[in-house]
Parts: sequence; structure tokens; C-alpha cells
Amino acid sequence: MLEPFDQGFLLLFTTDDIPGAIRSFAMAIRLDPDYARAYLNRGMAYERIGNLQQAVEDFSRAIDLEPEEGKIYYIRSVAHRHLGMAKEAMDDLKKAAALGYRSARETLRSIRVDW
Repeated sequence: MLEPFDQGFLLLFTTDDIPGAIRSFAMAIRLDPDYARAYLNRGMAYERIGNLQQAVEDFSRAIDLEPEEGKIYYIRSVAHRHLGMAKEAMDDLKKAAALGYRSARETLRSIRVDW
């Protein structure tokens, strides 16, 4: 039997069972409340079903747990942008770039913004 995180990962990235993925990541979080990747992936699952506010909350918790991980700021910037939160999106994009996340740096270069 797969561990809850692994099961959620498979459900999220290989099937259309997004509610199942969310349940699996929630179980992984119950087992280890400090598991940043479980919050990150559950946030991505929420994003897929259009629950952007819950996605941002999960991304924010992942950032609390791993504040030096630029990828999470980048992913949260996309959710903020979709929510119409331009300032928050730009702040996250700049933070991701400052932490060395290449995609964030490329995005900022393409729109001619310094970080």
C-alpha cells in the first residue's frame, strides 16, 4: 500500500481524481503537520479545481515551513495573479527570483522588472 503522500502525488499527476489527491495529502498532513511538500501539492490540487483561496493558504503554510524554497513563492504568485492580487503576485515573484528560482527570474526579465 502506498503512503498517503505518494498516493496523493499519483492521483494528482496521473489521474483526474483530484478530490482523492486532496484527501491523500490531507492524510499525509495529519500524519506530519510539518510536511511542506504535502501542503504544496494539496495546494496545487486545490488550484486545479479552482479553489484558489485554499490553494494560497496551503502554499502559504508550505512557505512557513520552507521559507527559502523559491519554487513555492513562484507557484503562489500564479495563484495570487489568478485571484487578481497583482501586488502579492509580484512580491512572490520577486522573492522567488531573489531566492534563485530561475523561472521567476526569467519571468521578471521578460517583463523588465528588477528584483
